[in-house]
Amino acid sequence: MNQYLLEKEIKDDFIKNIFYYEETDSTNTRAKEYIGVGNSIFITDYQSKGRGRFNRSWDAPRGKDLMFSILITEIKDINKASSLTVIAGLSVLQAINSTYKLKLKLKWPNDIIYKGKKLCGILAESKNAGKEGLIIGIGINCNNLMFTKDLIDKGTSIALITGEEVNRVELLKKVLRNFNKNFIIFRDKGIGFFQNSLRENSLELGRYIYITKKSEIVKAKALDINENGTLLIQHKDGALEDLLSGEINIEGVYGYNNTINIISSNIIENKS
Repeated sequence: MNQYLLEKEIKDDFIKNIFYYEETDSTNTRAKEYIGVGNSIFITDYQSKGRGRFNRSWDAPRGKDLMFSILITEIKDINKASSLTVIAGLSVLQAINSTYKLKLKLKWPNDIIYKGKKLCGILAESKNAGKEGLIIGIGINCNNLMFTKDLIDKGTSIALITGEEVNRVELLKKVLRNFNKNFIIFRDKGIGFFQNSLRENSLELGRYIYITKKSEIVKAKALDINENGTLLIQHKDGALEDLLSGEINIEGVYGYNNTINIISSNIIENKS
């Protein structure tokens, strides 16, 4: 990739500015430096300090994957960050599924999964509590064929799944096209418009999940995606709860095994 190619291929009425870096620490960090310039994309071939949720590191080989951040200045409400994360996830899923005919799933609230392995992660951030705009960081495993020992059971890539090399610019164009369309609908009609799509593509609905809450792991059943994009869960005693955000795990996804955690005295095991 290079600045000229990206300017030629993806700049449009929605994306006002494109910032390309051969290498940077984090595209989300770069986006925070240009927060007032209008809707923009920040993209790199290599991140030295890429990160996901809960400040976990996101490592990718140079020039193999898509690592970019979308700066949205039209919405300046931090409470909508979680909804934009969901919209971004749906946009990526639509782009990959339509191109490669894969049956990807959304793991609420911010991951895209193929057969239990992570293909894409999304991180929403802001500056000044969202008053200057919201930043959606997206990492898609495209052409990475080698995962470290600790990630081999957790991650996969489009190239590993399909046996085909991914044209990253073409995929980026499709993701941004979908995001533009979905963002306009979200802005005008709200997250509720996507409720059925989120239900259809959900990985966790109807399954038992493990929710990390401070020092406890709570088992509950995922029942529905609400109109406001929250996850409706049911506890052992029948009590219902809407999750706005949080850390959830599903048995068999990312190699997660709840038996590892049950030995902890901090576990609340709601068997139902």
